[in-house]
Amino acid sequence: MEALLLAAPLSATLLLLSLKKISEPSFLASVAKKGQYLKQILTQKLGHNPHVKEVRGVGLIVGIELDVQASPLVDACREAGLLVLTAGKGNVVRLVPPLIITEEELELAAEVLSGSLPVLDGSNSK
Repeated sequence: MEALLLAAPLSATLLLLSLKKISEPSFLASVAKKGQYLKQILTQKLGHNPHVKEVRGVGLIVGIELDVQASPLVDACREAGLLVLTAGKGNVVRLVPPLIITEEELELAAEVLSGSLPVLDGSNSK
C-alpha cells in the first residue's frame, strides 16, 4: 500500500511535466515540421507506386491510401521492424510515430515502407 501511495504523486508529477513539454510552442512546431517532412518523403518514395492513391495527414498522424487492402503491406513492415496500422476500410496504412521521433528515424520508416511495397503487387483485392 505504501508503494501505491508513493507512485501516485510520481505519476502526477510525470503527467504534469509531459503536459508542460507538449504545450511548448517550440515542441509543437517541431512536431508539425516533422509531420510535413514525413509526408514529403513518403510522397517522394511511395508516390510512384500505382497502388498508392494518396499520402495525407495532420501532424505526425499520417495515412497512405492504397487501391488494395493494406494488410500485406502492414505485415511486411512488421516483419521488417516497422509497426504500422490499417485504417479506413482496410486500404489505408496509418503511421502514428512518437512525437520525439527524429528525421533520421522517419527516413528509415519511409525506406522500410518503400522496400515493402512489392508485396502489394500480388494483391488484387480492393
